[in-house]
Amino acid sequence: MIYNVPSRTGSKIDPWVLGELDSRFDHLMGIKEASGSVEEFKAFREVAPQANLYCGDDNLIEPFVREGAVGHVSVAANAWPKETKWIVEQALKGNSEALYPEWVSTSALLFHAPNPIPVKHLMKLNGDIDFPDVRLPLSLGDLSDSVQTELQQANERLLRWFEPRLH
Repeated sequence: MIYNVPSRTGSKIDPWVLGELDSRFDHLMGIKEASGSVEEFKAFREVAPQANLYCGDDNLIEPFVREGAVGHVSVAANAWPKETKWIVEQALKGNSEALYPEWVSTSALLFHAPNPIPVKHLMKLNGDIDFPDVRLPLSLGDLSDSVQTELQQANERLLRWFEPRLH
């Protein structure tokens, strides 16, 4: 699988590259498209219509699926595995009315500091890990108190909303 994650790599894959690779290699599993742009996703779909394209942006699951994504490669699933799975399943069924109305803004909070700082903070809050430590050059200090509070409140709202749907 090829990852197109310009925010992490500082460069983006041009769609023609995927078209060339898709036409030459039978074992290309797909591409994680995380440019943050539905238009760029569509450009990949246009040059490689048979390729498996996966949404790589937690806040864009529904529009990417509408444009042909076959699944999702997620950051949010580290903190909210069942919830993310449910969101993706609903999107793949075309059931966007059932989606959590605050999913887009809630999942966008995970990028208010460098990944994986916010998601590790949530995993600690949810009891999934004991220590939210990160390695240099990342620092837990990169997650401001206001963002920590916002994440905690959004996490509580999200888990309350999903509780009756997942049990």
